[in-house]
Amino acid sequence: MRNDRDRTWIEMHDKKALDLMQGWTGGTDDPLYAISSTGGKNYAWVFEDAIANLDADIASVKKSGKKYKLGKGVFTKAEIDELHYIRKALADALEGARGEGDMDEFTYAYFETALWSSNDESTPEGGEPLDENYGIGDFAPETRKEMIADAKDFQKRFGRLIESAGGDWGQAGHDFWLTRNEHGVGFWDGDWPEPQATELSDAARSYGECSLYVGDDGLIYGYGCGRSPRARAEAPRRRGPRRPSREGRYPKPPRPAPGPFVTPRARGRGRRASPQASARRQRRPVVIYLEDLVFHTPPRLQGPMIEVSYASDENGVVRRTVDRSDRTTSYEWASWDDFHGPFEPWNEEPPGAARAEWRPAEPSRRRGGA
Repeated sequence: MRNDRDRTWIEMHDKKALDLMQGWTGGTDDPLYAISSTGGKNYAWVFEDAIANLDADIASVKKSGKKYKLGKGVFTKAEIDELHYIRKALADALEGARGEGDMDEFTYAYFETALWSSNDESTPEGGEPLDENYGIGDFAPETRKEMIADAKDFQKRFGRLIESAGGDWGQAGHDFWLTRNEHGVGFWDGDWPEPQATELSDAARSYGECSLYVGDDGLIYGYGCGRSPRARAEAPRRRGPRRPSREGRYPKPPRPAPGPFVTPRARGRGRRASPQASARRQRRPVVIYLEDLVFHTPPRLQGPMIEVSYASDENGVVRRTVDRSDRTTSYEWASWDDFHGPFEPWNEEPPGAARAEWRPAEPSRRRGGA
């Protein structure tokens, strides 16, 4: 579980800063509102935006006698001091969350993304995102060391590409994790200019996938982490015939294809009525077997709070909705008859999804299992 050092600073001691923020929020779009309304359980970029806004406000304060002007408002020195107090509290929170000083902006975003995009596998449905119950302090020392080494190696080797594309190091750390693990978004999704987007994507994939899991001791371990191309090259070679190198500028790890192109019309002809179709007629939830499904998240549907993914089998399409605001995961099923065009959820939402007749779906364990 999350250690005390990884709890938010408001949970630990600074209730005063939270109370002060509630009086200085500029509406629901203000980062201060997001922080005060959640008790400080936000991503690093929210704190960074709030600090940047406060710096701009503090710089624009003008003293007039015993009063201080900020925008169209007039404030006392005590009120302006509140802004400085909030700003320091936010900076302390951000620095404390980044741990022991060995994490720069890129590396911290890399760890942060790894936590919210990985599940603890505590249930057959996948469990909860790791960031719900774990923090950076919960990584096993060896895994933490390996992930930091990967992040530093990537910055050293490809930092020039990041700089030439605008130098957004936090976003780069975020996209490094998503791209190397073949998520539905990453360097390639349109936020980075070309040719840097393609080169950074190829570079990230050359590191291979890094999968996180929770050990019996409650710490987070990684499988495949710390295996950068440089580390693999420096590792002792096994005796035997030399394998041919892969094509391309960077050595890409082998990965399964996302699936064959199959149109809905090619499915289900001449078959008996499926269990899903029978369940639909009987107006009861459709039973689905998660171990038989591979979910893909369209880039536009991978949000920080709501994530919608799609999977399919010979009978129909399954839609999974993960709501991190209330920690719920729901499933729905629809027949192939409601869809048209190519089914490529790793690129876009399936055509016809908005008009499909979705039915509640009930996840079940493996067929014949306990």
